[in-house]
Amino acid sequence: ALNVKSYKASPTAPRQVFDQTSTVVFKDKNGATIRTMTLNTDKALPFDAISLFSFFDNGTSTPIDLVNEIVFNIVPANSNVSVENWTPTDMTITNVVAPPVADTTAPVFENSTPSSSAITQTSFTLGTD
Repeated sequence: ALNVKSYKASPTAPRQVFDQTSTVVFKDKNGATIRTMTLNTDKALPFDAISLFSFFDNGTSTPIDLVNEIVFNIVPANSNVSVENWTPTDMTITNVVAPPVADTTAPVFENSTPSSSAITQTSFTLGTD
């Protein structure tokens, strides 16, 4: 899940409106685009956290597999809106797995002893609000 909300500077602050050219692009390890989320029209981001998959109108089916990079192209709809007002609240990534082929390249250690390691976690959350 990728959740965002409008920053509320004051009790009477308006919701932040973002231009329809705003996108979120998911890329694979080679830099190729897997999916692009787009808006149909300029859209106000609510003050309460909402999933990006609910905020954007197109390209929002889940899951999105084999993601290596996420590019946020956030375009304010007018001069009263700032990209800083696009406030991420949390990101949860699930089903993190190691590559199916083991790396057989021997590491080079100087004056130390190598130790084994492995990816064991299957999910994590980055930040909370």
